[in-house]
Amino acid sequence: MSERILLVDPDQDLLGQVKSVIEDKTDYTVMATSNPLEVAGLLSRGHFDLIFCALAMPKLTGLELLANVKSQDPDLPVVLITAYPTVESAVSAMKQGAFDFLEKPVHEEQLLLVAERAMQWRRRIKGAAGGVDDDLTLIAGANRAMQEIHRQTRLVADTMATVLITGESGTGKELVARSLHLQSSRANRRMVTVNCAAIPDNLIESELFGHIKGSFSGALRDKKGLVAEAEGGTLFLDEIGDLSRNLQAKLLRLLQEGEYRPVGGNQVYKADVRFIAATNQNLDVKVAEGSFREDLYYRLNVIRLDIPPLRKRPEDIPVLARYFLERYARLYGIKNMEIGPRTMSILQTRPWPGNVRELENIIKRAVILSQGLRLNTQDFFPADASGYTPPSDDDLWSKPFKEAKEKVMEDFMQRYVQKLLSRHQGNVSRAAEASGIKRQYLHKIMKQSGIKAAVFKKQL
Repeated sequence: MSERILLVDPDQDLLGQVKSVIEDKTDYTVMATSNPLEVAGLLSRGHFDLIFCALAMPKLTGLELLANVKSQDPDLPVVLITAYPTVESAVSAMKQGAFDFLEKPVHEEQLLLVAERAMQWRRRIKGAAGGVDDDLTLIAGANRAMQEIHRQTRLVADTMATVLITGESGTGKELVARSLHLQSSRANRRMVTVNCAAIPDNLIESELFGHIKGSFSGALRDKKGLVAEAEGGTLFLDEIGDLSRNLQAKLLRLLQEGEYRPVGGNQVYKADVRFIAATNQNLDVKVAEGSFREDLYYRLNVIRLDIPPLRKRPEDIPVLARYFLERYARLYGIKNMEIGPRTMSILQTRPWPGNVRELENIIKRAVILSQGLRLNTQDFFPADASGYTPPSDDDLWSKPFKEAKEKVMEDFMQRYVQKLLSRHQGNVSRAAEASGIKRQYLHKIMKQSGIKAAVFKKQL
């Protein structure tokens, strides 16, 4: 059965434009209506996998329509569109179950990306066999460490065990969190994400636990917190290392007792929530420094999944690169695009300080700017056809001396060995002899850095 999208907007011109873009660029079947009162009947008579609807409509508002849709099909993603966006309206819509929020005029690229994300989410929720962890399978690839994370995720997904996901920015921590949620018995309920680094300290307690009207200046009405929004589902605490000490204590009580109290309230509520946390910081160091509570750390660190950086799993790069190439080529209506074998080898030698996110962005840019169907090194790195990017040191000076030194040495050794093996076409013995490094030690560096000699073998 084909996947179907329903468009709801009183603006007939916009309906026509959006319908045309989706039908031209995708294989989805699109139906449109300018009357929101028709939606209930359309849902009862046929299936839809995604709804785009205006926020401001006569007869029935977008939020009212959202509530009606969720009462009929809680798992049907709804994307709201408005010409007058505000932070309050966006937050309200997301809390009431909207999948996303778009601003008019709707940009074609944004529309198609949101549609693709919503459809992927819909497929997982519908439980297509083997489909709930497609993204995790994607980033697992051939790397043993990622395959082990995949295995552990399957084992712990349908438990109440708290999971701590660690790794550098851009490695896919939220992807793993989402896979844990979607493989659990809570998959039919929400996974609510809290970015602990993005919410100011004076607001995060209210955001998490809610507040009572009049509890502080600006509290004009009672507000439900994100813990309550995640009831029966999963609460994902991203960037947990940035949480203040004061909030750490309150979060500890929630984890220990399963209880919380809204700001300004006296009533204590029980929370039926599964907790997943993630950080790109070293919490062991923060505990030793006294900036992170040791008791909270041990509560969070029940199951720990450490995601290795992309530079330590170069064997996964071809899988990721082809996936992103296919995604963006399809998005921009380009067929038969490919990456040459020599260029793919160069992609595997790079340090990728931005990890998977950086790889995705570079491939997206190459697809957009390339003049041909076979992408070469110049398409990816126009300023440097050798494929080399100096290691990123944006945060180097904020690290302790020992940690910064280790980072510089790690980057140097990795880059040196990659260039060495490239020069000798993957022959480890010749590379060791030419550099004056013992062969055993060269193998040790390669193992630690995830460098495979086969990557540098001469391409036919």
